[in-house]
Amino acid sequence: MTGTDRSRPTSVYWQVNCACDERCAFCFGTPGLHDVDPVRCAPVLDSLLAHGLREFVLVGGEPLLAPRLGATAALLRDKGASVGVITNTFLWDYHRPLLERSLDVVGVLLEGASEMVHDSVRGPNTLRAVEAFLELYSGSSPFEIVAHTLVGRHNLNELDALIYLLDQYGVKQWVWHRVPSTVGRRVRKRLEADHSVLCEAEFQLHLARIRDRAEPCPRIVDGEEERRARPAIILDSALRVLIERLAKSTDRVEQIVPLDGSDQSVQAALESWSGAVEEPATRC
Repeated sequence: MTGTDRSRPTSVYWQVNCACDERCAFCFGTPGLHDVDPVRCAPVLDSLLAHGLREFVLVGGEPLLAPRLGATAALLRDKGASVGVITNTFLWDYHRPLLERSLDVVGVLLEGASEMVHDSVRGPNTLRAVEAFLELYSGSSPFEIVAHTLVGRHNLNELDALIYLLDQYGVKQWVWHRVPSTVGRRVRKRLEADHSVLCEAEFQLHLARIRDRAEPCPRIVDGEEERRARPAIILDSALRVLIERLAKSTDRVEQIVPLDGSDQSVQAALESWSGAVEEPATRC
């Protein structure tokens, strides 16, 4: 997907559940225990696919806690969609057979190459779970594996070691995300107290330095640039499209458009999404 037409999304980030088995320091997700029912969702998925949204990334919460995740991924794959998931990998074995047949991409979360740094963000024993997953597929994999890292002052000293770790396991793509500067009040106070947030200039400086060392493998991607180049809608577990103003780089929802499987509801959501897309503001 080239993503050259930013006014027309072709991807869906679908929050398939709200539950999570981690308490990450930077998380600002929606609390709750909802998860999707593939049968009930089928008409909405058909309508989204008919409007050209062919890539689905399943997120949470922690999507592996959704008991019907495998069935949901298989349904999307059977309908001709490209399917990915972003996960902490803890419960991978529970869904493994079906997911290996259904997924095109698995995104794993890596905050550091040491347990001290990674686990301080994601929780106890989380780095061991990710490394066990990477080891499992280091020889060959039925899907692409992509690493995601929230880059801030807490892990700047870990970035060089992460190059080695990702190369050791054969991970070809590494997506950097700037630690969100606008999150919930409680999380913002914690980040400010820890001086964790990088401004844009600092982020780009470290990105350029590590790219010079790491590439061509792993290929390092600026998550914000990827977001602009590969426009996507956000669908929650209640089948509502959450529309944000991209220029503000916030996580505050501007508008909620429910989908009922009709062509009209999807068209209304896409029109609202297109109207919210603005040129990104320069910031530091």
